[in-house]
Amino acid sequence: MQVLADNLKHYRPPVLSPAKSQAVWYSPWTIKETPKGIYLYGDVGSGKTMLMDLFLDVVSGGKKHKNRVHFNAFMLDFHNKIHLWRQNPAAKKLGQDSAVDALVGDILRESPLLCFDEFQVTNIADAMLLGRLFNNLWSKGAVLVATSNRPPDDLYRGGIQRESFLPFIEKLKTNCIIHCLDSTIDYRLLNEKIRDIYYHGPKPKEHLDRIWDQLTECREGEPLVLQLLGRSLTIPVHFRGLARCSFEELCNQPLGPADFRIIAETFHTLILDDIPKLGPGVTRANEARRFITLIDELYNQKVKLVCSAACPPEDIFPREVDEKGKNEVSFGDEEIFAFNRVVSRLHEMQSKAYLESKHVLKM
Repeated sequence: MQVLADNLKHYRPPVLSPAKSQAVWYSPWTIKETPKGIYLYGDVGSGKTMLMDLFLDVVSGGKKHKNRVHFNAFMLDFHNKIHLWRQNPAAKKLGQDSAVDALVGDILRESPLLCFDEFQVTNIADAMLLGRLFNNLWSKGAVLVATSNRPPDDLYRGGIQRESFLPFIEKLKTNCIIHCLDSTIDYRLLNEKIRDIYYHGPKPKEHLDRIWDQLTECREGEPLVLQLLGRSLTIPVHFRGLARCSFEELCNQPLGPADFRIIAETFHTLILDDIPKLGPGVTRANEARRFITLIDELYNQKVKLVCSAACPPEDIFPREVDEKGKNEVSFGDEEIFAFNRVVSRLHEMQSKAYLESKHVLKM
């Protein structure tokens, strides 16, 4: 990573002119050959995100990097930009490829270095778009640094039309150095824990009521309506950046990444009531996926989570026992990795270091 950081100090992709580039580490002279990026993968808590943050501190001089985002947020934003681009009357006769071509330049003008945390592909819309998008980015000199729980060959495993996605994997391995960071220790669990903000004891409502009163000086709060892509999302109770919702209100409703993202950007603290054990049924599977997305978005924005639950984090996603007596997770492979990530993050979100981190405000 140090070699890449050194190369980036003198690299400018040919697609950008010096006047348009806003990257802070460029020098007046350039390296013409595009440096290889880095793809770090390994178990949760192995230090992938920490290494990326240290790398960015070096290449950006400690300043916030514009193209350092959670991969899910990047794809959500890119799909939204394609939608807006198509609203232009002149663009309606053109296909998606033209939209991608037009938008790639905007991405690179922010910076040729793209840094993605939690790189994963879980739906066909992203899988079919990635090949065109990244072929275009790499052909114009983009450099990718990414973290993931999966090696490249396991991305989108079992997905619909995966054979059409395989060329992207080969391009990824060509344009990035692939490095495994497997570890048997989740270092995030070593932080000092703060008691009772993840509560699974008796009288959970009374416990969260007391915390609400402490944080709001016994104010009642009121509803807040958030506007999102032409529709509204109602938060039942809020007060000065603090929101309170139940698991039922957020995870048993037809909400998605955009909904959870605007919640995470709007509130610095979320009090969440009644997280249940999530079983193998279809309804529970949908709730589990929404809960995973919710925690990912809260974590990415450094939102402080106070919650009550039916059990410790390790037991939220139970295992079934099959006829042979083997323990098997009753969801797909992608969910297994996501479960482990969420359990790890729920522990980290109780740590003093996390509680002292600054909320990432809506830009």
